[in-house]
Amino acid sequence: MHSYSMPVELLHGESYEFIKRLTSEGLELMPTKKHRERLAFYIATFKSNKTIICTDRIGWHDAAFVLPNKSFGSDKDEIIYQSSSEGFHKFDTKGSLQEWQENISKYCVGNSRLAFAASVAFASPLLPVVDLTGGGFHFRGITSTGKTTVLLVAGSIYGGSDTDPHGFCDTWKATANGLEAIAESHNHALLCLDEISECDGRQVGEIAYMLANGRGKNRMAKNISARRPLNWNLLFLSSGEQRLADKMREAGQRVKGGQEIRLCDLEADTSKFGLFENLHGFDNGQEFSDYLRRASKQFYGTAISAFLDWLVKVDRESIRKNWRGFQQKFISELLPENQKYPSEVYRVASRFALVALAGELATESGVTGWTPGTAQSAAKVMFDNWFANREGAGGSDAENAIRQVRLFLESHEQSRFQVLGEGENQHEKVINRVGFKRKNPVNKETEFLVFPESFRSEICKDLDVKFVASVLAERGFLQRDSAGKFQKLERCGEPKAKRLYVITSNIFEGEDDERRNV
Repeated sequence: MHSYSMPVELLHGESYEFIKRLTSEGLELMPTKKHRERLAFYIATFKSNKTIICTDRIGWHDAAFVLPNKSFGSDKDEIIYQSSSEGFHKFDTKGSLQEWQENISKYCVGNSRLAFAASVAFASPLLPVVDLTGGGFHFRGITSTGKTTVLLVAGSIYGGSDTDPHGFCDTWKATANGLEAIAESHNHALLCLDEISECDGRQVGEIAYMLANGRGKNRMAKNISARRPLNWNLLFLSSGEQRLADKMREAGQRVKGGQEIRLCDLEADTSKFGLFENLHGFDNGQEFSDYLRRASKQFYGTAISAFLDWLVKVDRESIRKNWRGFQQKFISELLPENQKYPSEVYRVASRFALVALAGELATESGVTGWTPGTAQSAAKVMFDNWFANREGAGGSDAENAIRQVRLFLESHEQSRFQVLGEGENQHEKVINRVGFKRKNPVNKETEFLVFPESFRSEICKDLDVKFVASVLAERGFLQRDSAGKFQKLERCGEPKAKRLYVITSNIFEGEDDERRNV
């Protein structure tokens, strides 16, 4: 028996594409126009007593979860995936759940990166259940540490391929438009993107935003009406030798804090055996990695089927209630309540908490074969890894602002600031002057007195001026006047005072402190 979900509009075309599909699967039909027309007429007029609901999107549909090759929880009416195009997918199965557990899942125990990545795979279907938006996790490290292997292990939960060396994974080597279609085809499922270095640095930041926010570009249809934008909600795994920020800077792009939060940077190397902490009897990390790569091509797709079979039968409201308490407890154990953290840190912590919960639910349902607490422990290890290695200790937007100001001062301190000295009436001429600099007679610090327009158009280029000034003032890098304003009246050796931004040189000393302290 062969099954094929065919859109009815294919019956009314001239190309008879559906006949090509049927004959490729064994239908014997004379290759004449008369026979093709008769077959189309027969299918169009045949009346069936069975009703099937069709959808062109995978993921949750009310109480049912739909994958391209199977549906879960559709008790009342059968619901299946149907696309007008013959879209290629890797949501296939091979082997049994027990074989996947024995050959892949059990090796995740004792390996924080493997257990965490596998838990991410189970977390994607929970996003709409707990009402969270998506995001990504990027495993970064030098070549041959096992970054691709961790993606293959996570991907084996959903599917794979006997012939494609990437297994269930896709690559970053695609345009933003191409990744839109790939992302929608993974709605409420896992997306794996290997080798961020292959992506255009001018687009990679935009793509990270797009994948996490779950919405593609608005486009116009052929009849000049608005076309439905592609949308999705998913978690994705990424790998590469570079950070997202480094890839963007390589192309001359400015990094926004939201991009780094949407794609959390994780260090792949454990300082033991590359990506691994426990080799489970293998001689070295390379041998262990090679084994997992082979296994991911032999056993795949059964884990997500078992998990979804269990998930559609569970009361989702009970999961939501359990989530609130789990989230609060998880975050409180990672971020002590007596300290203050930027809001984006809590947002990222919630994403890690969902991964922990998903891994524990997959264990509770008997899918992973792990002992309780394995997923939660791995998620905590990886959150600590992200927290310790993120760029700066405060909000990313704030750190980027300080970094930009610091870079300008480092680059132009000797050439674009006119020196003020005690008792001096004549000053050396400065080309493209942006302000003055002087020594504070009390603390001996250098003070940069910046013209408002230069501060706005050059130092704060592409940034919000008030935000930058407030961040500098909060860190003690910008002096306020007696009324608390960001600009101070300064004479600068001239009869008439001017309103200037006064930035202190301790902005250079603060770089190391920012990385150590919150």
